[in-house]
Amino acid sequence: MTNSRLIWIDLDNLVLMEDNPNEMTPEEFQQLVEEMAIQGPEKTMPIEVCYSYDGRYFVGDGYHRVKAAEKLGWKKIRAVLYPELTPEDMKVLSFKRNRTRGTLNPIKEGLLFLKEQENGLTIKKIAKKYNVTEDYIKKRIIVARNIPREVWSKIEGRLGVGYWYEIARLKDPKKQYWIAKKAINECLSKREVKQLVDYLSLPTSVEIPDFTQDFLSHISPRKRKGDTSRSISPDSTMGKLKREVEVNVVKEFFEKVAFLEVAEVFLNNLKNIVKSEVFLKHLEYYIIFRRKLLKSTILYKRSGSLYRAVISDRELKIDMKVSKKFRAIHYALKILDPQIQSFESVDWSREGKWFKILVKNFDKLDFLQIASDALTEDELKLLEDKLISIKNLVEKRVIKISSK
Repeated sequence: MTNSRLIWIDLDNLVLMEDNPNEMTPEEFQQLVEEMAIQGPEKTMPIEVCYSYDGRYFVGDGYHRVKAAEKLGWKKIRAVLYPELTPEDMKVLSFKRNRTRGTLNPIKEGLLFLKEQENGLTIKKIAKKYNVTEDYIKKRIIVARNIPREVWSKIEGRLGVGYWYEIARLKDPKKQYWIAKKAINECLSKREVKQLVDYLSLPTSVEIPDFTQDFLSHISPRKRKGDTSRSISPDSTMGKLKREVEVNVVKEFFEKVAFLEVAEVFLNNLKNIVKSEVFLKHLEYYIIFRRKLLKSTILYKRSGSLYRAVISDRELKIDMKVSKKFRAIHYALKILDPQIQSFESVDWSREGKWFKILVKNFDKLDFLQIASDALTEDELKLLEDKLISIKNLVEKRVIKISSK
């Protein structure tokens, strides 16, 4: 680039890079316009150009300066001409410079890489040309393919590729725009954006009338008028604790979810599970360092296949395929493994089609419900024998402690 020289060029004689990946916020661009207005054409930093294929000048560095000059009504601008470089050389040079400055738009980068693919270059060759990793190229191409121009062109502000990569998982442009705007306006973290995308990307086609009312009435039963009795039935201790835990789970889940707008989506997806044949429900309630953590695992059958759903204050995953070799007894025995549990109490009962187990230790509560038809007679006997042995151990420990 030793043959470079400083020249004046008419703005009409310039060719700008399409989808220039360099990015400026509206505030930054306005500041540039004001600075150039004070400096004037003679003192504004020259742009960098080479000869274009149509005989004009291709702008490799200075896209926003040209736009600002047009806004100011200038006719000409100073430029450094590199006659030995091609527009392709200038694109790569501009990319490397702006990447160092940290001002590249990941979607526009993806569009640039897509054009390189259209010109016959492989991912490997594009990565070598721009001196980046193949993963760097792939992520930006995925983003560029899945985020339409009508979305990203309307977003005022910067989002990194990690944000756009999560948003690109949604197929609805309206949802993409809403999340991107929310992420910028509310300074959301990437984890919060991922959580929100997880909620909004779930299916919501199944409708069950009055599901919400039935669900709420189930976890919060009303007292009968005039019922002042405090007598407790054999199974009421576990039932009362179960209801209290379930109420807390729902209450705390919605309190911890940062996005109240997706509560309806959350409930709609529970409808999908209820519509299926649920055969195992596992509620885990942790208290670690005074912090409560909630998690519910549900296994269900639909159209001959087994699925798993995980619902917690940190994630919501539905319709995860499970092997047909899965056995509910193995799942239950793992929970009842004394190597991983410090049992404080254990109770179980049969209610209708459900075999219910409540295990409590010093920092965790497990409430497990297994459908009767998910267990053979031998498995059910094995499970009951295991529970009896654990209960005996717990009672011996309690007696031993109290005798001291």
